[in-house]
Amino acid sequence: MKKFGKKEWIAISVAAVVVAGGSGYGIYAYQADQAQRASAKKEALEALNLQLQKDKGVMEYSKDAPVDALTLVTATNGEKADDSLAVTANPSTVDPSKIGNTDIVYTVKDKDSFGVEVSKDFNCTITVKDTKNPVITVNQDTYSLTVGDSFDPATVVQSVKDDVDGDITKTDKAPDKNEAGYYTITSDVDTATAGNYKITVDAVDKNGNKASKDVTVTVAEKEVVQVAASNDGGYSYSGNDNSGYNNSGSGNTATYSGGSSSNSSSSNTGGSSEPAPAPKQSVCLSADEAEAQYDAWASQNPKLDVGGLTYGDSDGDGCWVYRLNNGSATFGED
Repeated sequence: MKKFGKKEWIAISVAAVVVAGGSGYGIYAYQADQAQRASAKKEALEALNLQLQKDKGVMEYSKDAPVDALTLVTATNGEKADDSLAVTANPSTVDPSKIGNTDIVYTVKDKDSFGVEVSKDFNCTITVKDTKNPVITVNQDTYSLTVGDSFDPATVVQSVKDDVDGDITKTDKAPDKNEAGYYTITSDVDTATAGNYKITVDAVDKNGNKASKDVTVTVAEKEVVQVAASNDGGYSYSGNDNSGYNNSGSGNTATYSGGSSSNSSSSNTGGSSEPAPAPKQSVCLSADEAEAQYDAWASQNPKLDVGGLTYGDSDGDGCWVYRLNNGSATFGED
């Protein structure tokens, strides 16, 4: 084994120091570079951001084509939008015909100051809602009826439809539980009594949207029409005044258009005079009672031109009326 002298040992020691110093500098430089790269990456990631565009987080139900998820957001670098940023979405579309939430993961990519690619994920939720009310269509907004007419309130509805539910069906009573997808009809119409009435149609779709529609129904009194009777009604005449009739039936009214107001013992020989006062009665009289009151009045006005006489029992209730066609006197009621 070779033995080194004093000078040789000094040379070896100096070389060792030089080598050690160079190695330490290299380690320091590497660590400094890594720190700079890490800082650049952090800075680039912090600058990346992504936001939902205004009013894009909730969309109305529709049967339109799926919506591109990228059209719902804006990516920014710092505080400014940057179209150069690479953005992807998973899933890539939102189906507006499906009620509920769609969770989307957006990934935004950029490069830091060293040219190294960085990426950042953002989680967003898009909600599809049904906020539109059902549509109630009626056949008419108003109905005019007469007392005694038959009428079914259900016939006022032409259709009840909803964009999501389609045709909504009628139920007699709203469910006790918090259910939806039905319509009801409420009515106070009474066709036996004249007056103004209302029908209300209430509809609720499966997503709780509600609609209401009112229909007005007017019920009028039945008009009473005096009909001149033929012999079919049970009346016959003899002579040219109001005498000689006989009743062989009921439920009719006869009209006499002779030129005299007299009974069988009187006739009109011309001219006219003011009639003696006669009450316009509205009480139930039998045929004999009504005739007797008329005869008593007619005997006081033998020459009065009354323009004809209407008498009988048109509704068959046993109450007779004798009524001068000129409106000057009425005996009984029909």
